[in-house]
Formats: sequence, structure tokens, C-alpha cells
Amino acid sequence: MAKRLVCAACGTRVIWAVTAAGRTQMLSHAPDPAGLVAAYCDELGGWHAKHAPAGEPVAAPWKRHMPHQATCQPPQDPAPGKDPQ
Repeated sequence: MAKRLVCAACGTRVIWAVTAAGRTQMLSHAPDPAGLVAAYCDELGGWHAKHAPAGEPVAAPWKRHMPHQATCQPPQDPAPGKDPQ
């Protein structure tokens, strides 16, 4: 089973997938029909990713995901001098 990982900046679950070029790409964990990356988890728990242009169908077992950098929203620090109550 794949490890559950979280983004260090925002704390949400992410997937680390390997592209056809052998690079890793961080994806948001939840599938997203608007996603531009298709990903699937193989029988050994490894995630694989490929580009999935909008409007093109994605065949199973692939599912659309968003690159996490597009959805990452780190918590805002309070303004200096303000009490964070």
C-alpha cells in the first residue's frame, strides 16, 4: 500500500507520482475531473502520472488529478502586531 503523505506547506494529503520521464510530481490526493494530470496506483503501491489534456478522455485505471502546486494554500500568518486570537 502506498504511504499517505502530506504537504509540508498546507498539511493536505498528496501523492508523489513518477512521470514517464522518471521525474516525481506532487499531485493533490483527491481525483479532480478538471485535473490536467492522469495518475494511477500500480499493484505495488507506486503512483504513475502522465499529461491529460482537457477534453480528452482518461481510461481506467487512470484518474484525473491536479498538480498540488496549483491547489496548495498554506495557512496565512497573522499580520505583524495583531493578536492571533
